[in-house]
Amino acid sequence: MKNILLVSVCLLIVNTVIFSQKDEHDITSISLDSLLNIKISSASKYWQKTFEAPSAVSIISSEDIEKFGYQTLGEALSSLCGFYFSYDRNYSYTGVRGFSRPTDYNNRILLLLNNHAMNENVFGSSSLGTDLGIPLSSIERIEVVRGPGSSLYGTGAMFAVINIITKSGKNFDKTSFSLGAGSLRDYTATFNYGSEISNDLEVFFSTEYFNRKGRNLFFKEFDDPSSNSGLAVDLDKDNYIGLLTKINYKRLQIQLKYSTREKYIPTAPYGISFNDKRTKTIDNISFAEISYTLPIDGTKQLTFLSSIDNYKYSGDYPYNSSVLYDAADGIWTNLNAQFDWEVSSSYHLITGIEYKGSIKSEYKTWDEAGEIFKTNTLSSVKSIYLQNEFQPLSNLSLMASVRYDDYSNKSALFSPRGAVVFNFLDNTTLKLIYGSSYRTPNTYELYYKDIPTNFKPNPYLTSEKITTLEFVAEQKLFNNFYGIFSLYNYKVNNLIDQNFDITDSSLQFINYSKVSTTGFEVDLNYHPSENIKTFFRYSYQYAIDNELKSNLSNSPKHLLRAGIVFPLLNTFYCAPELFYESSRLTVYGTKTREFLLMNFTLTTKTFLNYLKASLSIKNLFNITYEYPGGFEHTQHSIVQDPRSFFFKIQINY
Repeated sequence: MKNILLVSVCLLIVNTVIFSQKDEHDITSISLDSLLNIKISSASKYWQKTFEAPSAVSIISSEDIEKFGYQTLGEALSSLCGFYFSYDRNYSYTGVRGFSRPTDYNNRILLLLNNHAMNENVFGSSSLGTDLGIPLSSIERIEVVRGPGSSLYGTGAMFAVINIITKSGKNFDKTSFSLGAGSLRDYTATFNYGSEISNDLEVFFSTEYFNRKGRNLFFKEFDDPSSNSGLAVDLDKDNYIGLLTKINYKRLQIQLKYSTREKYIPTAPYGISFNDKRTKTIDNISFAEISYTLPIDGTKQLTFLSSIDNYKYSGDYPYNSSVLYDAADGIWTNLNAQFDWEVSSSYHLITGIEYKGSIKSEYKTWDEAGEIFKTNTLSSVKSIYLQNEFQPLSNLSLMASVRYDDYSNKSALFSPRGAVVFNFLDNTTLKLIYGSSYRTPNTYELYYKDIPTNFKPNPYLTSEKITTLEFVAEQKLFNNFYGIFSLYNYKVNNLIDQNFDITDSSLQFINYSKVSTTGFEVDLNYHPSENIKTFFRYSYQYAIDNELKSNLSNSPKHLLRAGIVFPLLNTFYCAPELFYESSRLTVYGTKTREFLLMNFTLTTKTFLNYLKASLSIKNLFNITYEYPGGFEHTQHSIVQDPRSFFFKIQINY
């Protein structure tokens, strides 16, 4: 701690000296009006302001990411109302409004990258941690649309649609290079380049290398001389490299992404050998997408999109003298044509057709003796969707959307959604939203079987479905205060979840009858001046398993987030942030302890014309806290990191 304070004091002294004039080129803040008038496309598949969207919408800006020192997408999302974080020391997870099933790989959230769906076709996962492989410095904003989105996007868009919008060549228009190092023995190198090469052509390129050696971890569940007295040595290592390219030429856009990440696992899941340095997973994510927008006249346009994705996973799980290997390989294509027609100032129509096809969806396990399990499930879905937005009055909008998905290997599904948006007063917006979404069981849930862990397949799984009803009130007071209140009820039928059968000590995915959650959220944002921002966010979420008449596991009832950004000595921006979370029930029936964390980030303005620096301290007061694990863990809950710091310096030119 003394070293951290010393670094902070040195930074204060140095920068006070070198800041000899006001930096007119430093974008220090985004005004509240600008934030509320940001146009998004995630909620309705066409551009509209956040208060016009038929959903509860949040925006995480590039400024938020920088000032609060977020290092992963999951960290950034956990600052929002109704979102909470989990980390099992292999993958990161986010819960939304009381729902986060352990080891579900975030497959009930649809993740988009510049409107490109990122969920893969073996586990249905969306990457929120280091496996995402995208530098957060490349992000312009993150659009978060709560509630069901299957009426526009199909399977998986149950609890939220999250759209990462990266920077463009024209708006970025510079070269940026940064180096970072932290107390968890982590190091990063990031390079971003953006340029408008001509009036018709712009390019943005981003790449990052990350390496974390981590620390030695103690797990009391393995505190025995035969398992190194519970100490996992050098097994929290994490490294990745990611590349992203975005090219815009007139109305043509090309996106290319590749990332590979290797993570060692210290928790000894699935009953494997503890403290074995062979335990690791590797994830590769890549895609290529091309889209073209054809304007027909001033009110109509056609957008055509084609893409191909590839996801590869491999895992090494040692059992004493043998090693169990597993691997997944998914390849899929997407073809989409969308027609956007602004019929009049009071009527907007969106309709589209889409085809998604799996070229490969393979999952297999093997050991030294040979192959144990292998499946390759190929399927396709043909879809049509329609959304109408009608404005009968200047302050009243009615929205209705529906999607029909025709699967090659399962029943067809309808997904309706409707909303009423009423601008009650000049600065007051009321929204009433009804929605329905679904998620089809994936290859892993249907067919996985394993003898060492006694995991059984279940080819009879059916799609899980959610229906929601939500009321949202958005209020702007004066020019510097904005508040959102949300009240919601979610009901999930046929929830797919892991079940531990005590009769034969086996694991299997099954359909539960029904789970539900009721809650409310209060999100208050106060900007007293151009360079000072504060927020206070409270969420109450009561999630229950209706079949067992009990609280849902991994679901805290109370969440509180609070933060402030303010300038210091005309040199820094200080950003303390508080996180409070009540206890969660684990899959073993025990409870985690409630906790209150504080993170603190110090960011300089640009100095010496080209340089910026930041210092982030996570878990400032060194609180011991844990997140629930899954059935694969011996630990009921997984211990998280103590106080740590990360320092970064950035060069822009």
